[in-house]
Amino acid sequence: CLAPVIKLLSVLIVYKITSLVITPMCDNRISGVVDEMSSALTIIIALVLASGLMFIVSTGIVAAM
Repeated sequence: CLAPVIKLLSVLIVYKITSLVITPMCDNRISGVVDEMSSALTIIIALVLASGLMFIVSTGIVAAM
């Protein structure tokens, strides 16, 4: 479960750095879009972590039976 989270975190860092770099050079709308993409990616990371946690808990419950 950790490999996808690491990949998503690396993409999130790239989006945040890109947003910071293009802010002075581009229109505010473009940097806003990149910033919103990083916000959406944060939600996706939370969903992946939650589903991984639910998988681990359900596997533990089934193994305990």
